[in-house]
Amino acid sequence: MRRDVAAGRPPELDAIAGAVLRAGARHQLPAPTVRALAARVAERAGVAVPA
Repeated sequence: MRRDVAAGRPPELDAIAGAVLRAGARHQLPAPTVRALAARVAERAGVAVPA
């Protein structure tokens, strides 16, 4: 993802962090660290935070 963001390409944030966040939601497990890191990457890349 770092290379994607540095090159101005959208990162694979939904495929990576989004999958973890969705799995956590299915099992009622919060993933605050993953959510915070995904938010930082999304902000830097100018994309939406995965759900």
